[in-house]
Amino acid sequence: VYDRYELGSAFKLFTAAAALETGVAFETSTYDARGSYKVADRVIRDFHGENRVLTLPEVVQYSSNIGAARIAGDLGPEKQKAALKALGLLDALPIELAENRSPELPWQWGPVESATISYGHGISVTPLHLLAAVSGVVNGGVYTTPTFLRADGEDDAKNVSRRVFADETSAAMRRIMRGVITSGTASYAEVPGYFPIGKTATADKPSNGGYNRNSRISTFVGAFPGYAPRYAVLITFDEPQAVEGTFGYATAGWNAAPVFAAVASRLAPILGVMPVDSEIATASFESGKAPPGRREARLEAAEKVQ
Repeated sequence: VYDRYELGSAFKLFTAAAALETGVAFETSTYDARGSYKVADRVIRDFHGENRVLTLPEVVQYSSNIGAARIAGDLGPEKQKAALKALGLLDALPIELAENRSPELPWQWGPVESATISYGHGISVTPLHLLAAVSGVVNGGVYTTPTFLRADGEDDAKNVSRRVFADETSAAMRRIMRGVITSGTASYAEVPGYFPIGKTATADKPSNGGYNRNSRISTFVGAFPGYAPRYAVLITFDEPQAVEGTFGYATAGWNAAPVFAAVASRLAPILGVMPVDSEIATASFESGKAPPGRREARLEAAEKVQ
């Protein structure tokens, strides 16, 4: 809950959402992800690059560092910081635990830092920071401050919730994150009937002023049911090892993603979330209808305090 990590490509979600929200980009926007991309003295490359021009959804789905950095270049450091601030990623969380740490931020925030932060390097946050921020992206655009206490009623909702993205931005992000599973890096995160959404993140760990390519943090953050998210789950492995079952890979799509699927498939029935057929899910993804249920009260309360 309180240890800080560079959580890597999960930050591409915030990069894409901020670009969509500010009008810097659209779902149809394209980015040249061929070869490498240089920002000042920093050369940015993709881990397993598509080596082609990608749409914004494809930047997220194929986890392109180059694409994310190009989006960040269009967005600019100030808009990037504003989005991360709104999602609670620049401050300590006001949780009811003694162990509580502030994110570790760069001492300066220029074009290079903005580029690396776009794909989750150069900024360290706690897992709870990440889970709360992703929840705010997918739940209709309302960030809810994490708490271990139950909040009931409109007054409590006002105190813990605030709108950070428009419904349309959140709906677009749900579609994009669904594509991560259906056509991107997280096919093993699929849970039939629940149409989950999410993002993989495999980050080299900082070491001696650089990064250790042999030491990684592997993460999958997702939500279910994806068409109307009710629950978010974060799976993180510290220095996972390649094994026979992962075909020699130690990246998130091969370890964290399938664990998410196993957890979500067990949790959903326990929590009373029933599977639906593809027609219902597809219609919801396409319409972008805000998630229903208890979250609607939070959305309405957040609107009243704008």
